[in-house]
Amino acid sequence: MKILKFFPIIIIIAFLTSCVSDEQFIRLQNNVYALNSYYNKQNKKIEKIEKRLKKVEKDLSSYKKSLNAELKLKLNAMELEIKSVQNQLNDITNTIPKAIKQGSTQENMAEEVTQEAIKDIFDKLNSLEYELNSLKNQIASIKQEANPENNEKTLYNSAYSLFTLGKYAEAEQKFKEFIKKFPDSKLIPNAYYWLGETYFKRKMYEKAIINYDEVINKYPKSDKVPAALLKEGISFMRIGEYDGARIIFKKILSDYPKSPQAKYAKIYLQKLK
Repeated sequence: MKILKFFPIIIIIAFLTSCVSDEQFIRLQNNVYALNSYYNKQNKKIEKIEKRLKKVEKDLSSYKKSLNAELKLKLNAMELEIKSVQNQLNDITNTIPKAIKQGSTQENMAEEVTQEAIKDIFDKLNSLEYELNSLKNQIASIKQEANPENNEKTLYNSAYSLFTLGKYAEAEQKFKEFIKKFPDSKLIPNAYYWLGETYFKRKMYEKAIINYDEVINKYPKSDKVPAALLKEGISFMRIGEYDGARIIFKKILSDYPKSPQAKYAKIYLQKLK
């Protein structure tokens, strides 16, 4: 949006030269050029406002599909405010040429009106941008709530699915995410066990032991304890800690003699003799 054109000012000056003395003409010419310079500066401000306004409009348009009924009402109010700002910009563009045509006596008044109008527009634009940022945060919150992986069962299954596909590093991250998001879930003992398995599969036995131990000590009533004990014992064997492995296998036989893991504990104990 260009507010001023230099050519019309030249015409005004040329017309006035036939009506005023040289001294009056020079004074008038200086005033008109000063007015022109001032409004060119205002023009740059308005161009910046227009760019910001277009960005707000673009962002609002992109958010429409993500809004619920309550947020759509806010968006509609913001759109009305945008139209109000646009109308004010149009008023300024109409005020400036009128002020110039009416001569230098209107300069101070036009300048004052324009300054107040631009300040008001900046205030409204700042408010719009603040509201837009708030809207953006609300949309992000809605999307997060709608994200299937914020459902504990879905996230757990996603992690387990990655494990069964042999994507152990990715499964590790998903199980960690699950443990962090849902520390009170009934599936936490299982998550620690399978997290341990992601390390075991990659021969990272020390880390595997740490996570098996989480199951054993923090969730002693979990049905994953016998399996965690067996894999912890095997992990001790793999790192050469045979005494620790024997203790674990004997614990399985004493505490869980009827478990499927007891049969394997006997086999490993015989190997360690």
